[in-house]
Amino acid sequence: MKTIIGIATVIFSFMWQVLPAQTDSAFLQKYPYIIGKLAFAVDSLETYIGNISTGSDTLLRLEIYNFGKKPIKLFSRKSNRFVSIDYLSANLLPKNSTFAKISFSIPEEMPLGKMQFEAVFETDDKINPYKFLYFSANIVKNIAVHAQVDTVPHIVFTNYNYVFGRLKRGRKLYYTFSFRNEGTKLLIINQIVVDKGIRILEKPQKQIPPGGTGDIRIEIFTGRYIGILHKSIFVYSNDPANQVIVLGIHGTIAVKGWKNKNGQYPVGLQKNL
Repeated sequence: MKTIIGIATVIFSFMWQVLPAQTDSAFLQKYPYIIGKLAFAVDSLETYIGNISTGSDTLLRLEIYNFGKKPIKLFSRKSNRFVSIDYLSANLLPKNSTFAKISFSIPEEMPLGKMQFEAVFETDDKINPYKFLYFSANIVKNIAVHAQVDTVPHIVFTNYNYVFGRLKRGRKLYYTFSFRNEGTKLLIINQIVVDKGIRILEKPQKQIPPGGTGDIRIEIFTGRYIGILHKSIFVYSNDPANQVIVLGIHGTIAVKGWKNKNGQYPVGLQKNL
């Protein structure tokens, strides 16, 4: 028992020597799995990615962070006949992250049921150039589809802009922007900021689980505006690829006699008529 405790103590001490300085709870929550100087946004050595159809291609987007002091070069390679890896940026600078694009190509003759895939991340790290992760999936027989899996929160709106056309001054406009968390991590809505003249009637929950949805319902009163109107809603979240999303409301408040010399409406003019 003493020998086992001694070995565990040595291993634990070594891990804390190689872990990055910013290993607070927020860092470890975002990058739980660490190999060498690279931190991966997966919870463990093996990650389950759900159903994959035979005759299909599935793209998994995995965030990787370099907490070392030197740049790390990443090489695009084919791990095996099923898995190939490419990168958004092949030269990963210190204290920066990038995305690995892991493609799973499933042939029609693949046996159905649970399958494990090995992904090999090749780098120019002289100590351990090869990093290994494993992904498991349930192979099903279905129509060929192209799917994408995110190992991070990923906020996707059904519509990013709404054009209400031409309205009479004094009307109230209502609209709802809907979104979905298409990632595999908890999406956190940090803040929603709106332009002057917009009122938020309904906010989404602060935390949206993977696959969960949310709505932002707004009201615009057109009584103070004439001419071309552009308004924005700013949505701040923990989606690393879209930390700020700008939603737009567009239209024209028509008021007789308020066109300019060229016969056009002014832009964003406020008047107390």
